[in-house]
Amino acid sequence: MRSHVERGVDALVGLTSTGYDGVDRVALSVVAEAILAQRAGQLTSYSRNRSSYTGLTQYGGRDFTYANVMRAVDHVAGLGLLELHPGFWRSDGSGRQSTFAATAELAALGDVVPRILVRSPTNLIMKDGAKRLIPYRLTRDARRMMSDLSGWTESVKGSEIRVEAPDIDWSENGLVSVPHRTNDGDPITIKITTGDFVFYRVFNNASFAQGGRAYGHWSQSLPKARRAQITIDAEPVALLDFSASHPRMLYAQASIPLEGDPYELPGFERDIAKVGLLVVLNAISRQQGVEAMAHKLAEAKVTGRDRATAAALLSALEERHKPIQDHFYRSTGLTCQRTKAVILADVARQARREGIVTLPVHDEIIAKARHESRIIELMNDAWRMRTGADPVIKRG
Repeated sequence: MRSHVERGVDALVGLTSTGYDGVDRVALSVVAEAILAQRAGQLTSYSRNRSSYTGLTQYGGRDFTYANVMRAVDHVAGLGLLELHPGFWRSDGSGRQSTFAATAELAALGDVVPRILVRSPTNLIMKDGAKRLIPYRLTRDARRMMSDLSGWTESVKGSEIRVEAPDIDWSENGLVSVPHRTNDGDPITIKITTGDFVFYRVFNNASFAQGGRAYGHWSQSLPKARRAQITIDAEPVALLDFSASHPRMLYAQASIPLEGDPYELPGFERDIAKVGLLVVLNAISRQQGVEAMAHKLAEAKVTGRDRATAAALLSALEERHKPIQDHFYRSTGLTCQRTKAVILADVARQARREGIVTLPVHDEIIAKARHESRIIELMNDAWRMRTGADPVIKRG
């Protein structure tokens, strides 16, 4: 739980005191997370297992103990502000975490109260192989990353960043509805909280060498077409991205040039082949890769035909990318993601030194359009320094 409701707003949503300061502070976070998840159409997961809280106070402070979280969740639910969904255990010992959701009453209040969500100062997150939060050692490198993220946040905080479009009613420090259409043409509404701009990094598999993408800014929830409508201090922006970053990194590591488009594969659509290459770089076994690809091919239930198509696609990718085949089915994607995160941090850091504000959206950098040529230079320099090869940069 990385957010909380500001003091004074608790009364507006009907949050009464429990009589214990620590529990009350956790309750503020419970309410904020419920509203934030409701805006994104999601549930908030939490654990009712005492062992899940061992060593995790670094994420939320000393208040976030097992006893305080249980009392806070139950208290907020007892006020009619939360719907609780208990987890369950299967016979093999596996299961899912419990979840909670904002009730209609809380959701409605959350829409009218301005800027009730404030991010906590925790800006490094470590997860294990099951995607559970785990403690980490605060090394010199970790402290350096935390300081760098704080500097990035401050640079963004000092600029006016918004989306300029005739169908968007912008509200500073509040909730903004962004109309959008899915790939199937269905209308949906994306809700963003403009007070969300504090950057943090998420690492995977209990290692600072895997993952490390920067998250936190509301721009990351927008589709590319809407991101192109962002303005920074009333100026238009450029969207810049490294093309085929993961395969290009691995070919550079093998000291072999990457010939042609790595996602062009005879007999398969390019978008499908691109997904397939990401799957083989992130899977831990070929069997898992086939199953994951089959699920991506299937719109609903996976069939034998989906598995056969997935297996054929993976075989074609193995043949097409023999020079880097040793990296398949080894979770290499997260290692590549870490290198990419370092490169983008290099770019953003140097840009800040030159007074240029940047926003990261996964593998993309957003900056004022008038700084496009300079950002491209920085991207080229950072990529070459970290990989020893030349990148291919594409404009959004």
